[in-house]
Amino acid sequence: MEGLKAKSPSDAFWTAPRPSQQQRYEKVIRATIDLAREGGYDAVQLRSVAQRSGVAMGTVYTYFQSRDNLVFRSMLAWNARVAEDVAKNAGPDGFKDLEESVTILINRYRVEPGLLDAYIRSTLSTDPIVVEQRRTFDWGWWSEFHPSLASLDPEVAAIAPRLLNDVFYASSVRWAFGQIELSEIVTRVQTVIRLMEQATSQSDV
Repeated sequence: MEGLKAKSPSDAFWTAPRPSQQQRYEKVIRATIDLAREGGYDAVQLRSVAQRSGVAMGTVYTYFQSRDNLVFRSMLAWNARVAEDVAKNAGPDGFKDLEESVTILINRYRVEPGLLDAYIRSTLSTDPIVVEQRRTFDWGWWSEFHPSLASLDPEVAAIAPRLLNDVFYASSVRWAFGQIELSEIVTRVQTVIRLMEQATSQSDV
């Protein structure tokens, strides 16, 4: 991604295409996050984002091209910043600390369900830009800096975040359609982590 040089992994999600756009770009992302926090996906409209951010609607559209792309990218920015903060305070104790970190991250969505609603519903978009970005983004980027993963076998450390992402996403879609409670998402992800730990322990015997 062109633009400002990222100082941390999450900065890439907040970086404007060009340095001269950075201040307005961040205002747009923060306004989108605030609106989603207040009312979920339905609360985020390009006109509302422009009004909240003080950035012209034409400029907002220039940055993101569509409402779904705006919502999706903004939710990734929020998620990435929170995930990085969680990782900074995590311990190096393999699956135990990984479970704790993932639980903290998902519980942030439980406190602010509007953000999860906005994220999930934007990922269901047929917008070609969102579809392409969805193909290339998952929790695998956590493997680059989360301390608990460093103590695991490299193959396990590489696949664990992606597997957890799939379970989290599938469960969140069911939540978005009213099929399960938010608490069930945490339970399912925790169960997968414990199963991976058991499978790894058995393979080492």
